[in-house]
Amino acid sequence: MKFKYNESENPPAPFFPVRVAHPVNRDQSIDLPAKIDTGSDITCIPETLIAQLVLDKWGEIEVMGFEARPASVPLYAVHLELPSGKRGYLNALAFSADHVLLGRDVINLLHLVLDGPNLTLEVAE
Repeated sequence: MKFKYNESENPPAPFFPVRVAHPVNRDQSIDLPAKIDTGSDITCIPETLIAQLVLDKWGEIEVMGFEARPASVPLYAVHLELPSGKRGYLNALAFSADHVLLGRDVINLLHLVLDGPNLTLEVAE
């Protein structure tokens, strides 16, 4: 499957659609764009999904960002479905954005081809 980069990002960035669902009641789901982020260890979901999907805090994890100061943040269990049909449960962080940020916990399960000059992303099945 091929996807065009999101050219509204500067520089353009690889995105593809995902479905995020409640881990038990998967009828509660939301389709969102997901940005590929090879620099992120763990997948992040928009903070607004916590209330929309009625997600419970699953645990906490210590993270460190650009500021190099560790912080303890909550984890939320979600069910994630990718366009390739792959799906599964994972623990995700919440962050203030309107898209999912796919970290290496998901990326490492996929065969991705990033074609920067042509601004396309291919997800091999």
